[in-house]
Amino acid sequence: MKRWMLGCLLLSLLIGSHTVAKAEEDKFKLSGTIENYVLANGDNHTAGIRDYANWIYLEGRVSPKLRFVLGEFETFGRKQFDENFVDFGGDSQQWRVGRFRSAFGHNDWSELWYSGFPRMPLMKNLALGAGFSINRLDTGIDWHGGTGSQQYQIGLIDAHARAWEPLPMRFNHVVGRVQWYRGAWVVGLNTLMETEQIGTSQNRIFGLDWRWSAPHIQTRGEYFFGRTAAKHSAGYYFDIFYHPPKLTRTTFLTRLESVTGSISKSVSGTAELYTIGAKQILSKYFTAEVSRSWGNGITPAKTRQGWAFQLMSSIHF
Repeated sequence: MKRWMLGCLLLSLLIGSHTVAKAEEDKFKLSGTIENYVLANGDNHTAGIRDYANWIYLEGRVSPKLRFVLGEFETFGRKQFDENFVDFGGDSQQWRVGRFRSAFGHNDWSELWYSGFPRMPLMKNLALGAGFSINRLDTGIDWHGGTGSQQYQIGLIDAHARAWEPLPMRFNHVVGRVQWYRGAWVVGLNTLMETEQIGTSQNRIFGLDWRWSAPHIQTRGEYFFGRTAAKHSAGYYFDIFYHPPKLTRTTFLTRLESVTGSISKSVSGTAELYTIGAKQILSKYFTAEVSRSWGNGITPAKTRQGWAFQLMSSIHF
């Protein structure tokens, strides 16, 4: 019943806004992206991992104040919905309803896949509970607003959305973010709290992220700590990107990262990983990324060491 009511709401919004768009003589606009990834991740303990990934993204602008997003992602032979939501509102505030990446740190597609690192930070995919990590897709509703140098985001979500769910089965978490801009700095504070199972097993995660930019160099990072599934975890990563003045298509990069806590029933401690690499834009359609990582023998750093390579092709329309 809940999903049926949300579906009716989305349909009503689309029909109503489309009528307004016609009255304002606005034209419907459709754009999209198709990307393919060839991945090769070797390490010091296995023969390596090779995979193909595919991403399809469609965006339809029904009017200046309403758009919808449709997406699908495939990796390791498994397909799932990517972001699929309706976005509506004015210049100072916007609402999203559907399936999306909730605001927590550097979390959108460009931050995760265009950085130049073939591997994501350890803290993003660290198993914090059954089917739960910081890098995930949620279903629900959220609000974005703010003025001047401050922005706010808050959402009521289902943080355990399955692969083909476009709308929430239940609302079990609240997620929030505050972001400030000042000069070359962008700083954000994040929180994720479970609304069910109040007590010792409640999910409570807090985070800090930042970005500093200057000509030819940029730094960014994230830190999180909290408790999930009755265990405590924490982690961070710190990235440095350097763009040589005479090599406009080349980026050299370095990452320092660590995760600490009760990582699994059999492993605990601090996993550390150090990475250097390069990103090269080959043409309008192709980008190559390569990196080399070193670390200690604690999971998950143990299986992330060695060479990694990624070739991305991209078509925009």
